Amino acid sequence: MRRNRRFADLEIAVAGTLAGLLLRFLTFSCRVTFEGFDDLERRWAERSPVVLACWHGRSLMLPFVYRDRQLGVMNSAHRDGAIIARVLEGLGLTVTRGSSSRRGVAGLLGLYRLMRKGVDVALATDGPRGPAGVVKPGVIVLARDGGRPVVGLSWSASRAFRLASWDRMMVPAPFSRVVVVAARELELAPEGDNERDCRELEARLKAITRRADQAVGRAPEDC
Repeated sequence: MRRNRRFADLEIAVAGTLAGLLLRFLTFSCRVTFEGFDDLERRWAERSPVVLACWHGRSLMLPFVYRDRQLGVMNSAHRDGAIIARVLEGLGLTVTRGSSSRRGVAGLLGLYRLMRKGVDVALATDGPRGPAGVVKPGVIVLARDGGRPVVGLSWSASRAFRLASWDRMMVPAPFSRVVVVAARELELAPEGDNERDCRELEARLKAITRRADQAVGRAPEDC
C-alpha cells in the first residue's frame, strides 16, 4: 500500500510538472493585454485584498494575472485536483483543497485564513460541476463574511480550442492574442441578499466574457 501511494504521488508530481511546463509555454507565447483593471490596481496599491470570481471554463489565465502577487485558490480534493494543485503551486499560487462536494468547509476556511493575512483569493463561481455560467453562492458568502468586494475576471484568445468537458475549458493556441477583462468591483452590504448579489455578479461575468471575446474577434459567449 505504501509503495502504491508513493507511485501515485510520483505520477501526480510528473503529470503536474509536465502540465505546468505546457501551460507556461502556451501562455508566455501569447500576447496578453488587460482591460478594466483600475479597481484591482487600486486595491493592489492599497494592499486591500479582494475576492476574485471567474467562470470555471475561463480560469486558465488567472495564475498569469498574478505572476508577481500572492493569490489563494481552492481546488478540488480528488486525484485530478491534486495534479492541478501541483501546477498552480508551481506557478506561485497558494492552494487550499476542497470543493462544494468534498472537503468544502476545509477549503473555504483556508481561503478565510489567507484573506485575514491580506491575500487575494479566487473561486470559480460555477464549479466544480456546473452548470456552466451560473454563479453559486459560495463566492458571495465568502466575500460578505470576509468583508471584501468581489471582482470578476474573464479572458479570451484570438485562437483557442475548448475541451469536451462540462465547462468547455478554453485553452489558448500558441502565439495567439489574449485579452483579460476585469469587471467593476462588487461591494457587498453586510446584510445583503445573496441571491440578488449572485445574479448581479453573474451578469457582470457574462458581460466581461462577451467583451473579451469581442476584443479578440471571436463570436461572443456568456461563459
